[in-house]
Amino acid sequence: NPIKLKTSSKTIKVKSLKKKGTSVTIKFKKKAKGKVTYTLNKKAKKAKIRVSAKGKVTIPKKCKKGTYKITVAAAGNTSYKSAKKTFTIKIK
Repeated sequence: NPIKLKTSSKTIKVKSLKKKGTSVTIKFKKKAKGKVTYTLNKKAKKAKIRVSAKGKVTIPKKCKKGTYKITVAAAGNTSYKSAKKTFTIKIK
């Protein structure tokens, strides 16, 4: 597998979001050379969650309770297949 996530999910409490937004970094091991892309599901886009090119996820302070998913995809090359992993953010 060209990409392995160190953690596949993160739980955040709503109380910590009310005062200010928070950020989480998606940490992964990447063996394959190539571009890594991050795709938000519809629910995460609607909640205005943002992901930087380096994997820093910014969650706004008005984000509601729920489960939001981000797909991390690594491009393949001649030695490795392309791969996709899902990172889940749960707000309770």
